[in-house]
Amino acid sequence: MSYNDLKKVNGAATCEFIDLTLDWCRYVSAEYIAAGALFVPTIAQGYTGVITITGGNATLWTQSNNYLRVNDELIKITIDSDTQLTITARGQFGTTDTAHTAGVANLVHQGEADGSCWGFPHHCSNSDAYLATSKKVFTFPDTRMDLSKVTYSGFKSVSRSSGQVKPAESMGSRATLTAVIEDGRDNDVYVPYPNKRTSNGTLFGKMLARCPNMKGRKIERYSGFNPLNFDVDNFVSQEYVIDDVQLKKGLLTIKGVDPLQLAEETKAKAPITNNGKSATEITSSSTSLTYANDVGFRYGAIGETAFVNIDSEIIECTVASEFGLTIVSRGVDGTEQKDHRVNSTVQQCLVYDDVNVVEIIIDLLTRFTSINSRFFDDYASVINATSAITLTAKIFKPEAVSKLINELIVVGDLTMYFDENEKLIRIKQVAEQQVEPISINEDGHIEIDSGDISRDYKTQYTRAGVNWAPYNAIKAKETEDFSIKYL
Repeated sequence: MSYNDLKKVNGAATCEFIDLTLDWCRYVSAEYIAAGALFVPTIAQGYTGVITITGGNATLWTQSNNYLRVNDELIKITIDSDTQLTITARGQFGTTDTAHTAGVANLVHQGEADGSCWGFPHHCSNSDAYLATSKKVFTFPDTRMDLSKVTYSGFKSVSRSSGQVKPAESMGSRATLTAVIEDGRDNDVYVPYPNKRTSNGTLFGKMLARCPNMKGRKIERYSGFNPLNFDVDNFVSQEYVIDDVQLKKGLLTIKGVDPLQLAEETKAKAPITNNGKSATEITSSSTSLTYANDVGFRYGAIGETAFVNIDSEIIECTVASEFGLTIVSRGVDGTEQKDHRVNSTVQQCLVYDDVNVVEIIIDLLTRFTSINSRFFDDYASVINATSAITLTAKIFKPEAVSKLINELIVVGDLTMYFDENEKLIRIKQVAEQQVEPISINEDGHIEIDSGDISRDYKTQYTRAGVNWAPYNAIKAKETEDFSIKYL
């Protein structure tokens, strides 16, 4: 039975639980453990050199600083292929060099060999321990669940607050979740190395020390039925991004917000701030410029057009080499042409040329925020509905993505929000309201002396103006900064 069926059943057992999803070292994931399970030939004491292997998938481990665990010995190796290893050193990390008969062996990463890995990538000595898809889920239910699901006690409460939608104004406010879980003594059942487990300390005291980077990770709230016969189809869920974690007086409080929070000013800006600095002076006679202090081809591939902002002057260029730009045009969009000193910041402009308003929003979310692609909806219908609304603009300095999107929502007459149940970012065009006017008259509707007139001059509009075609795109703020004005 589904959730919708079970909610109609009288007396159905209910359950609410929190799933906390954290980063997990790639080398202790099920995929890597299976790939590192090998069969090796007889290895003589003191032997170094090539050995043939079978089983597993050794080349999955080639990016790591690798060891081979054979019985109780750690052997330093390099991975040549899925069928061959080269032994380079014996008896590592205090283990004893000894002879081994043919049999099972396991690849081991340095974090396990030197004892720095606790399962989370933060303290693991392998620099590549983090893998975006390698995760560990910790479940906290408010009641007993069946034994097929590993759970932790301590659930105290969970509350949600829906976001506020502001059609044709902004992205509105964010939906939030607050979960409270009681801390307690824990024996480290999640730590992948039994010899490192300890009952000293509490679950969250140790977890926060081993995995301090919880912010930005996933937290989900589930609500449903039949916890003793667990089936995810019996539950509905909402997903949030962790925004704050506090451990006080034995209680862990986690605040989650919907993914659009990742577009806010402190988290995402467009265009990306460039570190590039001009390597030479730029004068009126300059035909090219070079930059330093940033990666090569920062402004595009050879031959591509790039608009850069240097000291409030927009310059059109083409990419000529790894660190070189050819100047095509100076003082673009009415900006003031002037000389520029060495070490002037070379900021790339974000350019949109006749692009649909919704497609710009999608581009900003995709390229300039860390919002996971699984939250994106199919926007074909709203793009079609707004096909006549296209924009041309150069964004010459980093701006908060949320600020840019709010401006686009107004221009496109759009509504944008996060659908908590479907876990999708929705963008819709505001529909015109078909409302019949209400007719009233003095005889039938208005009581004598019942009306008051109060003038609020602060909110009174006496005229409206539209300005465009700015003299200088960077300084276009007041009416006098535009060449065309209508009042």
